Amino acid sequence: MSEKILIIEDDLDSLKLIGLLLQRQGYEVIVAMGGTEGLAQAVNEKPALVLLDVMMPDMDGYEVCRRLRNDSRLSSTPVLMFSAKSGADDKAAGFDAGADDYVSKPTHPAELATRVRALLNRGVAAARTTAMQPATGKGIAVLGIRGGSGVTSLAVNLSTALAASKEVVLVDLCLGSGALGMQMGHRQGDGLARLLQLGPEELDPLLVGQQLVQVAESLRLLLGSYQPLEPRSFTPAAQVQRLLELILREADLVILDLGNRGGSGLNSVLIQMDYILVVLPPQRSILTLTVSLVQHLQRVGVDLHRCGVVLMNTTGSPPSLTQRELETKTQLPVLATIPAEPEMSHRALASGRPVMLLEPNSAVADRYRELASLLLSDLFNPMSVR
Repeated sequence: MSEKILIIEDDLDSLKLIGLLLQRQGYEVIVAMGGTEGLAQAVNEKPALVLLDVMMPDMDGYEVCRRLRNDSRLSSTPVLMFSAKSGADDKAAGFDAGADDYVSKPTHPAELATRVRALLNRGVAAARTTAMQPATGKGIAVLGIRGGSGVTSLAVNLSTALAASKEVVLVDLCLGSGALGMQMGHRQGDGLARLLQLGPEELDPLLVGQQLVQVAESLRLLLGSYQPLEPRSFTPAAQVQRLLELILREADLVILDLGNRGGSGLNSVLIQMDYILVVLPPQRSILTLTVSLVQHLQRVGVDLHRCGVVLMNTTGSPPSLTQRELETKTQLPVLATIPAEPEMSHRALASGRPVMLLEPNSAVADRYRELASLLLSDLFNPMSVR
């Protein structure tokens, strides 16, 4: 996977020249013709390195660099400043603003390429050091036992509710049938598929961070594709475990959308989770399947005290299963019941906005907030009692 470099430069000729040089070196190049545009591109694209001009009309490079350093999402991104201002005071100002290196124009192509590679290597080394630090975030898996149970809707709305108070990464583990992007009003991506093509030892925080899509101030997505011919039955558990380890170091919460495929080679991932939410329709017909799932979770070593049920009435049909009956048969607590609102759900899907944002004052949104509050209490307050 080629490393991504963002060039922020208002001179078109310089932009073309440097961009061509870096592309010939095998890098993926993103460009921005000004400081404001550059900051937006940095947030959206998560580059491995920023090549930053100093003299720009809308915002000079010093201010751009200061803002990058003050943004927790970008503070560790290497910044190489390059400018026709070559005085000692100019360079000092660049380093004071937070630049990692400073190159004067005109720059020999070989020198620029060497400086870029040195900074990228330094960034990878720092990422590896970070990777040795223990994870501090919490993981929640969301899964169902049959299609149409509302797993993705729950994952999307719960993540939106949790992001009101925590840094959240929502991961789409449904290769070949991912729908997170559509529900969040974002095009489907292939970030997950790209990362899973790498071996666990090749994954590092920089590579993972580049594939995360920012959709709200505290909510990012790792998207699975929606390609029907993409293999769905196999997800390499070792890579997923490594991904989780890395993401849990930079987010308070990681939410996994497993769809209805929780047992497809991801047993070790389920064991790794701090909580597992089983999404079910309130229908008696699912009892046998649910009991089988609970037995499977027990066999692979999942602590059932870290599991709970969310009843999702996605069709509006009258419930044929009571909460008490379900809890008695499965020995799992029902944490929330989401009422049927088919019309609201259709509008949310059509608009690309989850119910939490489309109808924030609705009873359904209140249920999602209550569930989020319960999970936050359980996961971050060890003295809490459900």
